[in-house]
Amino acid sequence: MSTEKQLTFEDVNAHVEKNLTAQKLQSFAVAEPSLCSIYAIVRPILIWVSQILPQKWRDIIKIFIAALDALCPQPKQ
Repeated sequence: MSTEKQLTFEDVNAHVEKNLTAQKLQSFAVAEPSLCSIYAIVRPILIWVSQILPQKWRDIIKIFIAALDALCPQPKQ
């Protein structure tokens, strides 16, 4: 599992604002969205939320993220 940078609310919000336009949100509602396209937007939210959780919860979310990363590789930032 890779070590993630500590994300701030501002980091996550900027990511969501950049990637989740009204048009994309509407297309998700109308079309059958792919797991990977939604995960690409939700991933930073999962990382940010996990930073405030108890260690055992954080560990399982990290495993979940790693499993989805294997299924849906993310571009390096």
